[in-house]
Amino acid sequence: MTTNHHTSLTKELDASPADNPALSRLAPRPQHQRPKKLTAITAALVTLLATLAFSLAPTASSAQANFDITNLNMVPERGWGVADQTPLETQTSSLDVLVWDFAQIGNRMFVGGAFLNVQESKYSAPISQPYVAAFDVTTGDWISTWRPQLDRAVYSLESFNGMLIVGGEFTNVNGAPREALVALDPTTGATVNSFAGRMERPWSDKRAMVRDLQVDGSRLYAVGNFSHANGAGNIRTRAYKAARFNGANGQVDVNWKPAVTGSGVWGVDIDRARGEVHLVGYFDAVNGEASTGNFHTVTDTTGATKAGKIDIPRNFPASQPEFFDVVTGDNTVWAIGEQHVVQTLDANNHSMIAYNSTGYTSNTFAYSGGFAGGAYQAGERIGDWVFAGCHCTYSVRNGVPSHHSSVTNQRTDHRLVMAYNARSGRLYEPFKPDFYSPRDGTWAIEADTNHGCLWVGGDFHVGGVDSGQNRWLGGFGRFCPNDFAPNNGGGGHGAGAYIETGSEWTYTDSANGEPVNWTQGIANGQTGSAELGFGDGNEATTLASGQISYYFTQSFEVANAGQAGQLDLQLAADDGAVVYINGTEVLRVNMPDGPIGPNTRPLTWVGGADERLKNYTVNGNALVDGTNTVAVEVHNLWRGNGDLSFDLGLAGG
Repeated sequence: MTTNHHTSLTKELDASPADNPALSRLAPRPQHQRPKKLTAITAALVTLLATLAFSLAPTASSAQANFDITNLNMVPERGWGVADQTPLETQTSSLDVLVWDFAQIGNRMFVGGAFLNVQESKYSAPISQPYVAAFDVTTGDWISTWRPQLDRAVYSLESFNGMLIVGGEFTNVNGAPREALVALDPTTGATVNSFAGRMERPWSDKRAMVRDLQVDGSRLYAVGNFSHANGAGNIRTRAYKAARFNGANGQVDVNWKPAVTGSGVWGVDIDRARGEVHLVGYFDAVNGEASTGNFHTVTDTTGATKAGKIDIPRNFPASQPEFFDVVTGDNTVWAIGEQHVVQTLDANNHSMIAYNSTGYTSNTFAYSGGFAGGAYQAGERIGDWVFAGCHCTYSVRNGVPSHHSSVTNQRTDHRLVMAYNARSGRLYEPFKPDFYSPRDGTWAIEADTNHGCLWVGGDFHVGGVDSGQNRWLGGFGRFCPNDFAPNNGGGGHGAGAYIETGSEWTYTDSANGEPVNWTQGIANGQTGSAELGFGDGNEATTLASGQISYYFTQSFEVANAGQAGQLDLQLAADDGAVVYINGTEVLRVNMPDGPIGPNTRPLTWVGGADERLKNYTVNGNALVDGTNTVAVEVHNLWRGNGDLSFDLGLAGG
């Protein structure tokens, strides 16, 4: 397969020559008619049942009542994340994807992926919780009481009949054999054994995998790469990479059986109004029919091909045929694929309405060379918008804005995740999240129903860079409304914090000793963003070495200071520090009692995990209405010490 236009990403497909002999020659990329007459009673019953079915069945197009794209803060919230991928436990090892999917149940957002650990911040110690974890929707904190144990990667999550359905390529869950599909209790993490659905792939040397899940009322669709589906009543049936289960016990629907051949199915979505199921992936054909590879629509009754649809067009006819996701929009279907294009298609016949592309210089649909990096990989319908994510990590390539829209015929500097009108395909240009991915970009998108925050996951490690509010991200970012204030001020992790970690400080690192009245503000000081220090290699601002004491100040505004109470403070200080608010000492860390001078040495040397951000609670009585100043003196154990670190965050407690 030709990949010269896109050398930054090598997608390894989840297929073997046994599934598709053609793959042995490829260089894989890691990458109803209404009754004519009804009595009044029958008509009323039909209407009632249809209404109930619609209200009970969440779909990809269900709107979030409190989601307002115009009020989202483009800087992601601080909070816990996930970390550390092992390529040994995934059959797409060349993809550096930590987060593959989200699912919300109540006040918990569940995160699935290829990670091994959860982590509170860049400097905190990792905690083992592999492949699936739960986070508080409001605070973003990891929920440490939910600890299911899976042995391999998770690709898809869905809420179904009060259970968390998990799809992936695992073979063991909570100490018992379970292949590719399992139901977990969203409160305890225990396996829900009454749900019998699972997958097999006995005719291949590869593990069975579920790539995507979709719920339609009491029906659960599962797609991926498997050859058999197992369900309630010990039913085991042949399943050609797509299966459907009915009811909370996971009964296999033997009547719905599209026959997908080739590699695997990566995405599925339902169009209930039309009775259609859209399948996308890297497969050769569906139901043995020509021109049905990679993108195809079948009926929701039997899985037969839906008639009257135009074959999907591609701008790379000779290579990169795979699609990774599909979304049902507003009378539209969105084909999201490796071709660097998201196509907006008319749902009636699949004629093209619009397209948006990233990563190549052509302003037409047909690829004509140019720079690389931009395959679309994930989509989600939220209210009036379809969000589409890509691994387009650069907003400008070779001096040319990366994103092109056929609706406006304009190039813009959008990257990583974009918002489009669900009917027209027009880009919503004000939506520009401030975060970065080193390589593989966006693979998961969700909005929570509690606060209207947008969760975007994949391969993310830093946010807030463009706005000077640097913060660590663990695989995903959470973009919340501008007035969002968890824990009455963010607990040091979110919007409403007085001082964000990674922010800018005034400082002095000279040999002149303690500045005059410095706790009220350093006159004629230098400025730089945290982390400030030297010797560790992770500093945003490098200080001069050779001193015992270093001084830092930052001012901020407070209204209603009398309501502050306790404050949450995060501090990284190597080796010791004293913190003041408006000249009043509020915290002393690893420093001796008594007066502190410029040559006062810390009690001990600090290294390793002790250099990372730690959480403290301090009294907020020193705050005043209006301008306030935090001042910190950091002391090294000796002048010749090879490193020093400082960062601080402060928020209402």
